[in-house]
Amino acid sequence: MFNVHHFSTFSIHKTFVNLLYLHYLAYEKNPSLNATDSKIRLSKNIFIRTTIATFAALLLISTLYTKHYALYTNDKDSVNFHKRFEYGSYKFNKFYRRADSPQKYNYAVNSTEFNIVTVYTLLDSNVNITLSRNNITDSSIHIDALINNGNTSTQSFVIIPRLSKNNSTNGVTLFLESEDGKTTTGYKSAGAKVDLKITIPKSVSLLKSIIVYIVNGNFTNTIKPVGNSTNQLVVNNFNAYASDLKADVDGLTIKYLSINTKISDLIGTFSAANSVILSTTSASINAEIKHIDNVPLNNLDTIQPSQATNFYASAKSQSGNIALTIDSTGLSGDYQSNSLNGKFTAANKSSFMSSFTSNSFKFGISGNFTNPSSSSSPRKSSIYSNNNFGDSEISFI
Repeated sequence: MFNVHHFSTFSIHKTFVNLLYLHYLAYEKNPSLNATDSKIRLSKNIFIRTTIATFAALLLISTLYTKHYALYTNDKDSVNFHKRFEYGSYKFNKFYRRADSPQKYNYAVNSTEFNIVTVYTLLDSNVNITLSRNNITDSSIHIDALINNGNTSTQSFVIIPRLSKNNSTNGVTLFLESEDGKTTTGYKSAGAKVDLKITIPKSVSLLKSIIVYIVNGNFTNTIKPVGNSTNQLVVNNFNAYASDLKADVDGLTIKYLSINTKISDLIGTFSAANSVILSTTSASINAEIKHIDNVPLNNLDTIQPSQATNFYASAKSQSGNIALTIDSTGLSGDYQSNSLNGKFTAANKSSFMSSFTSNSFKFGISGNFTNPSSSSSPRKSSIYSNNNFGDSEISFI
């Protein structure tokens, strides 16, 4: 393959060699210019030294240029450049690719240095994220990306992944950006899609945070507990923000779970050790809430030990309906179901509930409950459902 960079470097080197040769012809072969004056000879020596120093500096710059730019090829053998930037503690890679074929990327980060993983984009492309685990004994977290730009043929619609590492927060972020840095819409309608696979090595048992900030897409957890045992991987914080998101986090051991959408329903089972917060603007929530017990404090926790056993669940919607089913075994505390313009209910459907009270007021119903467990004392809990225009329903099982 013809290398443009090496051609340019060779041309520059050749030009300086020619200049030196012309200098030799002018001052050595022409008697009228071959002065014997010591000042002229001194000036000539200075000129030669300066030229040699400049030539050496050019070689150094060329070497650094070569190290920072590496030639890549895609499936159609087109020329692409990979550029590496470093700003203090930030290090990231930026790729430029053609828009007419899928592109694959792989990143690996040391899990001993980074325990926060973030996926961030303002592009309306579908972003499908899968969390998985491998049996490899290395300590690297792998992020594999497959980008398909769909029917977009304009260069500004090329999706560029950029990996940013922030050592001060121990966080690594995969940014998905447009080639021009401005375009954010039109990807979804063109069929653009990004498939991301985040693979956590078996040697990692704790992550501080997983953060998903996208416009459209899915998050699927494939890490499941074996039998009745708790998964060995603990994620202290899982936060997802999107306009349209389907999230499946069932089976993942999360301490604090928060999912916020604008137009997509939140449906499924959501489990956490300390809190589950579900929020949507115009969609509905139909969720079963489970609490995970016996998840101890760890060195990345920020909660006070006195609050470590408390459990909190909340669901909010502005116009959709809310139906919460609470697995209340081993919980004791207060609840409240509100709606400004819709129906509100709270029902005890557990045959093991030792006490359940309810008090209705203008825009809701509240009360207390206790559903003891034979193995441990009940955990202090608070359950809330708040709605503006839709119905609000809480069922305890």
